[in-house]
Amino acid sequence: MAIFFITGVAFVIGIILIFFLKNTGPARPQDQIHFDNPEDKPLYLLDRDAFQGKCIEFLEKFNLEYQHSVWANDN
Repeated sequence: MAIFFITGVAFVIGIILIFFLKNTGPARPQDQIHFDNPEDKPLYLLDRDAFQGKCIEFLEKFNLEYQHSVWANDN
């Protein structure tokens, strides 16, 4: 009889925890990179070609090959 009581209590506690978990939202994301002066930003954050070059350089470090990319705002 005690086994049914223990499983029943565990089930009720689990349901209560799930209920509280649903009402709790994730933490808001914070800016991880902050520049006090706009001129301090690196070039690859400002220029598309420099960013693409930086990405290709990153891929080459892992011996990966760049073949094709599509930008979201290309016409």
